Amino acid sequence: MTNAMSKAELRARLDEIGVRPSKMLGQNFLLDTNLARAIVADLEPSEGDHLVEVGPGMGALTVHILESPARRITLIERDHRLAAELTGRFAAEITSGRLEIRQGDGARTDLLSLHGYGPVKMVGNLPYSASTAIISHFTAPSSPASRLVLMVQR
Repeated sequence: MTNAMSKAELRARLDEIGVRPSKMLGQNFLLDTNLARAIVADLEPSEGDHLVEVGPGMGALTVHILESPARRITLIERDHRLAAELTGRFAAEITSGRLEIRQGDGARTDLLSLHGYGPVKMVGNLPYSASTAIISHFTAPSSPASRLVLMVQR
């Protein structure tokens, strides 16, 4: 399994892929492994679940989600550079069919496409500026989400 990154490793990797955290996108990267593990535990993932992570960034929550027994995992990342980084980093999980990475806006993702893979549980470390739109979208009547565990960034 891929381990979480230290602050120095995160900065170095962001420099390598040409990403400077964007205030416009509200990008703040989660580094606290214990907090990430606790957020995923609060999701209460079980074997048949479809876990959806909005705004995975560099994968701080993702590494713990992948350790869960969930059947299906979907990551929705707005920044195309980070989506590409996640695709490379988690290639084996994508190849196995358990993980899907979508590049796009979590507040506009096609909710119907999330149906059919088991109970949907959504998790995210959301930018404050986008949190209302994303939460509204995933709590809409058409949403298959049965549980949301979210952290909203300052």
